[in-house]
Amino acid sequence: MKFPDNIKIPYRHYIAACAFFFAEHILGPKYFAQLFGRRKARFHDKCLNILKSRGTKGKRLAIPEESGDFSRRDFLKKYFYTAEPMIFRGVARDWPCHNWDFDFFAENFGETEAVLIDHRGLIEVDVEQPHEVTNLREYVRHVKNGGRKYLKFSPLLKNHPELNPDFGGPWLKAMRNRTALREEAQLFLGPNDSMTPIHCALECNLFVQIYGRKKWYIFPARAHPLIGPPAARHPYFYSDADPEKSENPKYPLFGYADYYEFVLEPGDVLWNPPFMWHHIRNLTETIGIGYRYNSFRAAFRSTKFLTLMRFLATRPSVFETLYYSVAKTNFLFNAAEKPAKN
Repeated sequence: MKFPDNIKIPYRHYIAACAFFFAEHILGPKYFAQLFGRRKARFHDKCLNILKSRGTKGKRLAIPEESGDFSRRDFLKKYFYTAEPMIFRGVARDWPCHNWDFDFFAENFGETEAVLIDHRGLIEVDVEQPHEVTNLREYVRHVKNGGRKYLKFSPLLKNHPELNPDFGGPWLKAMRNRTALREEAQLFLGPNDSMTPIHCALECNLFVQIYGRKKWYIFPARAHPLIGPPAARHPYFYSDADPEKSENPKYPLFGYADYYEFVLEPGDVLWNPPFMWHHIRNLTETIGIGYRYNSFRAAFRSTKFLTLMRFLATRPSVFETLYYSVAKTNFLFNAAEKPAKN
């Protein structure tokens, strides 16, 4: 079942929500609040009344699942070009990476740099995780001793291309569309019960679940008026709304958004299209790989508005992001996050 294009509020209200977000992005939170804060609050109340009158609480949808012999052509036609999430169940079960665990990385790549990011919206609010540079041996020791810090977006696989066949690199690359740009495989090692708050980004993502189990919640790209992200000027978007809580008093519209809820098992590969909002909870210690690439066709199919806002980011700008890309690094690793300016 596909996400409905109608996100529960009238289209003119959706356009108004986009206009408020754009204005806050340009003006900054301080001046936006002075000029449009009360008007936005009234608009927010109007949307809530509409949703209450329609009684359209968010529904849990069944995520489509396919087997490993599902063809690239059918994948592109049925899921890629329609921007619909899906799971290839068990396709990676027999890949060599199924033998990877935390000790594998500590023993074979122990001196490899491990950067723990501190960027707002990408780390757990209740866990102290300042920007830190360590190595994989020390990080694995931290997890084994009960630590809660979560290693995300690690470029280890880029620096060790000999591992590419082990995690299905050729299969993943073959699933891309012809006009795809860039590619990057990012490693995620997470402790039991760690999480990533709800966020979304431009890149296409084929996520390989290698070790352990992850619970995912995915919301439609165009549900941002219900999810309530701040205009933080990042190249990604985030919110403090929490699908694991029964109530989100600061985000009363959030409960009206439809969503997928599912668990990835070892050997599963998830297709997560551009700008699909996702919140993740590790049910065990986990290892996963996010195989990411850019497709503007897929991004525009998901949401033209957030695609536009991505290119208006200033923290860092699109030009700085391109610089980091050419330098074969990630802006998240460069330094601790800097505060926003009005």
